[in-house]
Amino acid sequence: TAVAHVRQLCHLGLSPELAMPAILTALHDLVASDSNGFFWVDENYDITNICAEKLLPPEVMRRYFEEFYDAPQTSFKARLRAFAAQKDMIQIMTQTEQFYRSDYYDKIWRHFGAHHAMYAIVRRGARCYGQLSMYRSANDKPFSERDRRELAKVVGYMTDLFATPARTTASDIPLDHYYDSGYSGMMLLDDKGEVSFASPQAQRL
Repeated sequence: TAVAHVRQLCHLGLSPELAMPAILTALHDLVASDSNGFFWVDENYDITNICAEKLLPPEVMRRYFEEFYDAPQTSFKARLRAFAAQKDMIQIMTQTEQFYRSDYYDKIWRHFGAHHAMYAIVRRGARCYGQLSMYRSANDKPFSERDRRELAKVVGYMTDLFATPARTTASDIPLDHYYDSGYSGMMLLDDKGEVSFASPQAQRL
């Protein structure tokens, strides 16, 4: 199942940076979306890294960080800090008509091709590791309460991914617990680019 696949990816002992691209792909089987992304944050809720299936064009990304990232009405840090303080770790975002008439939408959001969004906080205790973001286009249905319940099934596993130290070598990773999903496989390489492990599906691909 999709839940088991995400759980497997989160418990292999890989670092979040290595596991996240596969996790974002696997989430499409759990909750339909146009694209997914994850935003790492530090203790001050500043973005430190991004893994996204869709990225803004460089000039639009630059404008976002220059004009909107810390602006009072669109501050990423302020919104995420308030979100992380809530009991519910998953939010379905419903935008207003005012939002679609704003400079933020016109200069940034519309370039992304996203109309509906659902966010999940990945945290343990007071430590917030980041935000998972799922997006749908204007032609798609908004995210539903059922989508929220499905996503809630795996947020805890994603927390495990961040809270558990990554294994340092391929021999430490419990590869006997990894099963090919049919459309993807796993291949591990050492620091010289030599293959140290490749699942049957990875070899075929």
